[in-house]
Amino acid sequence: MSVKVGLGRADLTPPLGTSLAGYFEDRHSTGVHDPLLCKSLYLGADGGYLRVTACDLIAMDSPTVRSAEEQAGAAIGPEAQSLVCCTHTHLGPAVVSVFSPPRAQDYAAGLPQLVAQAMRAAASAPHEAELAIGVSEAHGIAFNRRYHMRDGSVRMNPGTGNPDIVKPAGPIDPQVLVLVARGASGRPRALLVNFALHLDTIGGDVVSADYPAFLAANVREALGEDVETVFANGAFGDINHINVSDRNQPRGFAMPEHIGRVLADAVLRAYESAQPVPKLAVRAARKVVPLPAREIREDMLEQGRLVQLVTDPNADPAERRQAAERLGTDAPDIRARTYAKEWQLLAARNGRPFDADVRVACLGPEVALVGLPSETFCELGLAIKRNSPFAHTFVISLANGYVGYVATARGYAEGSYETTPARSSPVAPGCGEMMADAAVALLDEVRAALG
Repeated sequence: MSVKVGLGRADLTPPLGTSLAGYFEDRHSTGVHDPLLCKSLYLGADGGYLRVTACDLIAMDSPTVRSAEEQAGAAIGPEAQSLVCCTHTHLGPAVVSVFSPPRAQDYAAGLPQLVAQAMRAAASAPHEAELAIGVSEAHGIAFNRRYHMRDGSVRMNPGTGNPDIVKPAGPIDPQVLVLVARGASGRPRALLVNFALHLDTIGGDVVSADYPAFLAANVREALGEDVETVFANGAFGDINHINVSDRNQPRGFAMPEHIGRVLADAVLRAYESAQPVPKLAVRAARKVVPLPAREIREDMLEQGRLVQLVTDPNADPAERRQAAERLGTDAPDIRARTYAKEWQLLAARNGRPFDADVRVACLGPEVALVGLPSETFCELGLAIKRNSPFAHTFVISLANGYVGYVATARGYAEGSYETTPARSSPVAPGCGEMMADAAVALLDEVRAALG
């Protein structure tokens, strides 16, 4: 059965000097290695449609997503769905308010219009195509970045060759899912790729889409310059590229180039073995799940107050000395200064929950997509796949908004960076399981709607 397929894109590259996202300190772009893109894929079948729009950005908040969808005329309902996701590049503009980098307000104000432009283009003139689904695995490029240590703690990125590492604190997901859209001639027009791996492989201050740009280039080289690769990141919250057993890993842009090549090989294997998607029909569902906020304790606020007092040049010198004595330092590092501010901001919400916009869509009885507005821990993504009634389930992180890292209940108990309360981790333990359960319930709903 054929489907209507449309493609659209927009350039999201920010001006030089824009604040970059993803780190504690504020960095400003000094150049562009490769452009940031918004790629939109429109799939229409059996009277319904699905739009998957992937942006080379760290994240987007819900108001930005909804504004783009409204400008594009994207409907959301039982037979229509929109998944607007971000790849999570750390070399793109600061468009969400997290940590020290100020939000790039002028850039963010124009962002919905650019995303809507790509979405409208994709839906404006779709062509007949055939869909196929392919599956493979990619190994040696993704590693769980949280480790159990000999002292009983769990640490993120404890260092290559660290003798105190016991074992990884969680799994990875090597699965590579590829949805292939072939035109009337049989040639590929677009590939939707789903794989779980954090984007922070380079560092620095030069704008880049990171390894998805190299993935797309390798696919174009193999399949043709007119083939569009749309990358939708999986449950990558605790997964990155660092192999703690290998001291000779590539560095700088050599790393995303390596990842792009290995991942492209897996994508091409999936492409070669892809099978037609049977009984094409779009069914969709959505649920906004209110997630409880993190508890910000009084001792955390007091510590934050001391940090701010110590770092305030206008504070009374005696009070500063007393605060420094209580802290044990008169020069708190950037993390301490950042978390002091983050805890105050979270406390100011007075426990108000965070709305998680969970959306799903299927393309018939075998293929489904789940959009979660979070940096989702891998174990949660695997649970959704395992409990899905569909043979192939794309779990897409950072879709339809941003509620920060969402860990497993065990992950919150273990601690470390991803679960430290902040606007990057604002929701309470148990929220990961709440979102996963909601996603599976929605998958069951759309599967039942197929009849």
